[in-house]
Amino acid sequence: EGCPTTSSPFNIATNNILDSIKQKMNVYPNPARAFINIEVSEGLKYEATLYNLQGRILARKTNESIMQIHFLPQGTYLLEIKDLNSNQRIHKKIVKENK
Repeated sequence: EGCPTTSSPFNIATNNILDSIKQKMNVYPNPARAFINIEVSEGLKYEATLYNLQGRILARKTNESIMQIHFLPQGTYLLEIKDLNSNQRIHKKIVKENK
């Protein structure tokens, strides 16, 4: 007839790793026209992948601070930054404008 004992509710304290990765990087300009800059903290190894909204990979760079997007049509894209040390990933919406 159910559980014979119950436990009290408890809270779990979590350290938000994703917040620490976000603090270590900056992506600009957004909206962008020809390129986006990816700034990360010194020593952070990362891979940046740009996707269209259908999930197709359009560009991928490893530890490079500039990603060219001049060849893309105007629209919205998804940039994934993966910390190569921890495998943590964050996503940023990128808006591409025409010239």
